[in-house]
Amino acid sequence: SRDNHCIRTGSAGIIDKAPRGYRPVRSQNGRFEDRTTGGLVQVKGHRGSVDAQTTSGDISIHSWSTISTQTVSGSTQLVLRNASPAEPSSAQSRSGDINVLLMEEAALQVKMKTTGSITTDYSVEIDNFPGTARKEAVANIGAASAFLELISGSGAITISRNFAMIQISEGETAVQEN
Repeated sequence: SRDNHCIRTGSAGIIDKAPRGYRPVRSQNGRFEDRTTGGLVQVKGHRGSVDAQTTSGDISIHSWSTISTQTVSGSTQLVLRNASPAEPSSAQSRSGDINVLLMEEAALQVKMKTTGSITTDYSVEIDNFPGTARKEAVANIGAASAFLELISGSGAITISRNFAMIQISEGETAVQEN
């Protein structure tokens, strides 16, 4: 559907109401799954795994666990609160940008592939492929005990540290304006 989808959780679990203009979505056994053709998929404060797919909508996830996202032309915004999830995580987009903010001391290996730009607050090794705009990069962050793969056909990939983040309340996060 082309509805905006939202899930917000707090210490008591799933809250089955959503902000104005959003359709609330409940999780199944701690796992959130959503598939749309358009509209925003937004997940905030969920402590279980997240699997979100959309054709032309954007994806925004604030998570403590494993994530998997796919979009054709939408952008992906990830705030990873536990940057060492137990299972591999991934974000893929054919043409949208992928932005990741790591909230705590990260311990993961991040593999990035794109023909767009790669920007990161961490040290990376970038492999360019002569004659093409394609590039692949690997960032080993901390002990690199978990795995995150970021793939965008033509969008930019950005990985940032939590410098500008402030905590508002359980399940809510905001970016401080500079």
